Amino acid sequence: MGCITAPVLEDLHLDGSREPQEEDEEWYEWAGWEKKLVYDALKLLASRCQNVQRLAVTDAYLARTTWEWIMCGEDGRQLPFRKLEYITLRLIFGSYCTSWGFDDRLLMKFASKPMISLKRLRLVDCDFQLNGSAVVEAFWASGAKELKYNDGTLQWDPEEWRELEELGVSVTDGGMCEDYSFDREWWTYGHEINVMHSEVY
Repeated sequence: MGCITAPVLEDLHLDGSREPQEEDEEWYEWAGWEKKLVYDALKLLASRCQNVQRLAVTDAYLARTTWEWIMCGEDGRQLPFRKLEYITLRLIFGSYCTSWGFDDRLLMKFASKPMISLKRLRLVDCDFQLNGSAVVEAFWASGAKELKYNDGTLQWDPEEWRELEELGVSVTDGGMCEDYSFDREWWTYGHEINVMHSEVY
């Protein structure tokens, strides 16, 4: 990823799944020490691909420092992807969620000084929770108009729903991916795109 030079690249999808080495070996996600490698590769990529507008992350647990860098820049400046508008997170779940960095504090920091023109945030099939108040603050500050989430990702109260409506935000419950099946082995033999993930593009 760090070797890519594509000044016109607009869509970036980080897919952290791995193909199994043996038939009975389970797939796994980027986690732990691998998060530092992903961050380093992203830094190289950002220096050569500055027109990224849509970022999708599947099965990849990016560290908090990585997300702060993506959304808030380095030391509050020098944004890596200055034109970033859409963020989609999908299938982020499992035992590593406690160390994963997309959280309320990140959204509140972003809200205090939004540096990207966030228009859409999608949180689908993710096993983590964000407070509705943090989401409202982030959307109010950025002017974002589209939110998609699955049940359980956000903790809401009626007032926060009303505030989003007043901001003109389109809110969609993405539900859970009920017919998603590991038996399809979509990540093997060439990483064919699963139709279930077509929306991230």
